[in-house]
Amino acid sequence: MKIAIDIDNTLINYEGLFLEASKREGLDLPNSFKKNDIKEYIREQGTSWPEQWIRIQGHCYGDLIKNAPYFNNAIESISKWIDLGHHIQIISHKTELSLCQNYNLHTSCLERMDGDFSNIMFFDTLKDKVNYVNKNNFDVVIDDLSTVLNLVDSNILRLHFTEETLSQHLSFLSWTRVDELISAIPTDIFPIENIKKVGKQTYQLTSKKQKYFLKLFTDLTRFQNELTLLDILDKEQIYHPRPLAQLSNGFIYKDTEALVIKDFSAKFCADYTNTLRKLNTSKHKFNSATHCVSHISHYLLNIENRLSSYSGAYLEKFTNIFDHLKSKKITDQDIKTIICQPDMFKDNFAYKDGELYLYDFESFGSDDPVRMIFNAIHHNGHSITLDEATSLYLSVRELSHNHELFNYRFKTFFDCSALEWLIIIANQAEMFNDAKKLNLVHQLTDKMTYNLNNSKNIWSWQGEIYDRILKIM
Repeated sequence: MKIAIDIDNTLINYEGLFLEASKREGLDLPNSFKKNDIKEYIREQGTSWPEQWIRIQGHCYGDLIKNAPYFNNAIESISKWIDLGHHIQIISHKTELSLCQNYNLHTSCLERMDGDFSNIMFFDTLKDKVNYVNKNNFDVVIDDLSTVLNLVDSNILRLHFTEETLSQHLSFLSWTRVDELISAIPTDIFPIENIKKVGKQTYQLTSKKQKYFLKLFTDLTRFQNELTLLDILDKEQIYHPRPLAQLSNGFIYKDTEALVIKDFSAKFCADYTNTLRKLNTSKHKFNSATHCVSHISHYLLNIENRLSSYSGAYLEKFTNIFDHLKSKKITDQDIKTIICQPDMFKDNFAYKDGELYLYDFESFGSDDPVRMIFNAIHHNGHSITLDEATSLYLSVRELSHNHELFNYRFKTFFDCSALEWLIIIANQAEMFNDAKKLNLVHQLTDKMTYNLNNSKNIWSWQGEIYDRILKIM
């Protein structure tokens, strides 16, 4: 592999230097202050902005860099890669002279690294650095700046060295984890032709010869749940992709070459419910599904929890819809849960040689089966026809313990599901400034609000599906 590695805040850790540099500038700040805290403090003071901040940066990248440590395990990882025959290029975009004109940044950096690396290149601008990476056939680039990675060609594996858990790229803040990935990833995937993000932290890597899926978890509970389910599915002889490699926070899967389903056909519904019956009659112990609904009140509680962590542009409208949902009279009841796969996304199911394959098990577990129907109907990743929804409804209802209560929950919480999905889509859209999803949120929110304000029986944008299913209850 040919790997490009950034220096500042990727190899060298400056975090502890900024407080020391601020003291040199006469600032008496709390010991808890980090780089961005100091920057914002100076900005808010106003009188010395940006000159004082420029001088602080000069101290850190100039005379204080000698005190900056490497990130833990960085040197060991890179030395190991070199021994394995990987080509390593250390790169940095920084001007030779600091903005405060007091330090030669190239010299200071080279003196700090003191011969630890032989291949080091400096670039005056970010653009120059990115152009170099894109034109020199790198397989992997590791950088702390998303602004750099966003400009790197999409066929290069981009690793974001950051504590951000919701980065657009594969994110790490541990060289141990980076080394684990580099060591585990199959070399026959290189050169990569295309890298496509297909989930929150799931990436499809495609070359002329192979296709792999790299799935990482920020929530280790979900990782453990998927690990447990993989073992159960093996024991029950249920078809699923098997990990090629297991990481400490994820998996590398090789493509099964199964064909993803195009619709929730009658055959799929029959095969899927038979699979769930098999799991529900097994003696294995399952955890609760993610956002499990085991009591009637949990439908509203799930929305309340999502709203409490949402602060986007639609908060007022979402809250208004939620307040009206809470005003509806609800019959108190516990729910007899079954083993479910709540994430009813079509891409999570495929066929190969006539056998149904299941994918994505992190949310799998005991849950209200009605949620499977709700999620299939309101999922923004696929479309669903009236016939598909009807077939799925009838099949899943057969798994329930009480048809009457199943129907009641479907009728009562259909709009709750719609609102929950709106919040999910809005979070995704606003986080990554996704214009297409933002437009979708706008349209669907207006639809729900219009239906609510005009006293429609159902506020969800999928009211036609609701009406069809109501007729067959």
